[in-house]
Amino acid sequence: MPNLLDIIEEQEPGLSVQMRRYVGEHMKEFDDVFRQHPITAPIGCIGLAEAFQLYFLVKELQPQIIVESGTLHGFSLYFLRKAAPNAEIHSFDPFETPLYTDPTIHYHRNDWTKEPLTTWVGKKLFAFFDDHINQGDRLHEAMYRRASDVVFHDNYTSLKHSHTPLRYCALPPWVQLCYTFENIDEPYFMDRPLPLLTRTWMTLVRLSYF
Repeated sequence: MPNLLDIIEEQEPGLSVQMRRYVGEHMKEFDDVFRQHPITAPIGCIGLAEAFQLYFLVKELQPQIIVESGTLHGFSLYFLRKAAPNAEIHSFDPFETPLYTDPTIHYHRNDWTKEPLTTWVGKKLFAFFDDHINQGDRLHEAMYRRASDVVFHDNYTSLKHSHTPLRYCALPPWVQLCYTFENIDEPYFMDRPLPLLTRTWMTLVRLSYF
């Protein structure tokens, strides 16, 4: 059985079938992780399907550095830590104090661009943006810091929202792969039955500099 990244990179006609099989085979592990979550009633956070995708993607990538911009309560931050227990994690949110805290995580009350450009150069950097900032700008910021993989939440299918989603931004030439996760048709994940045009899609961007 291919791993999640293999399935994404293939993007063949049988992609949805493979994805459903992957979900079925990994549901118990995710459920065990989710049941330990200290935040029991998240509001304004990623959905369970997106948490599943984020958790297993990071678990397979095992980056050395993880940056999350837009932490809010810390719901997704928990899954990032569980997926990569040895990673150095930095949480950036100028406006919120997370409910979930971990002494191994570095918390910042400022924007991630305040960090020097060279802070993480030379290390495998994964960035997760859920901060309602122009996603095209965020992608360029990630490129300047030599991120390997970037994930955007709230990549809406319309422009009638608080920011410009990635799908409406011009992708730079160093993008190796851009993949938007589909909704998972599984009752376990039906925690946010939103209309299609307001559903919060999640998109992975893989960057290559050579």
